[in-house]
Amino acid sequence: MKDKVISSSKGFKEETPQNLTPISVEDLAMKNMEGNKNIEMFQAMAIIKLKMGNLGLEVQSLKTILTTIEGEKQQLLQHLYKD
Repeated sequence: MKDKVISSSKGFKEETPQNLTPISVEDLAMKNMEGNKNIEMFQAMAIIKLKMGNLGLEVQSLKTILTTIEGEKQQLLQHLYKD
């Protein structure tokens, strides 16, 4: 694609995509990176939420096991002291 030349009172200026678009390449890159950061943050939050849910289930399971063991322990102690 050939660049057009625009004449003005200050001289000639080449018409390029940089001159035609209000957004610079740096701004576009920053905007794209911000979008990627948002996606990464969302993914990280989803993973953390999933892991926290799994951790909550694991804690609940361990509490149930502990309660069961404590109940069995009390039954054994009662049976031991009866004899």
